[in-house]
Amino acid sequence: MQKQFAKFVKFLVDEMQHISQQLLYCKRMIKKVKETGSIMGSKLPVHHPTSWSLDNIAAVSESVAEIPGTPLRHHSQQVDILRSTTQRISRKICICMLTRFK
Repeated sequence: MQKQFAKFVKFLVDEMQHISQQLLYCKRMIKKVKETGSIMGSKLPVHHPTSWSLDNIAAVSESVAEIPGTPLRHHSQQVDILRSTTQRISRKICICMLTRFK
């Protein structure tokens, strides 16, 4: 009888901890809705990529136009822009040129 009572008490304690965690979560969600008017919270900040400036686009397009067979890694080092940014800009330039001349 004692073991069953101990198991029952342990079960109740575990359930109370679970319920208290759920209650805290609900309180936080209610507080967030009252503060922001939404469950989602505040809006995410808008990220404007600074690497897509007109100067960078012009520099990459000039570099690629001067020496078209050079790997993008060399172009990115020459213009001092990240390789991935140089790749995106050059890909965008190629797509624009292909659609323009069709």
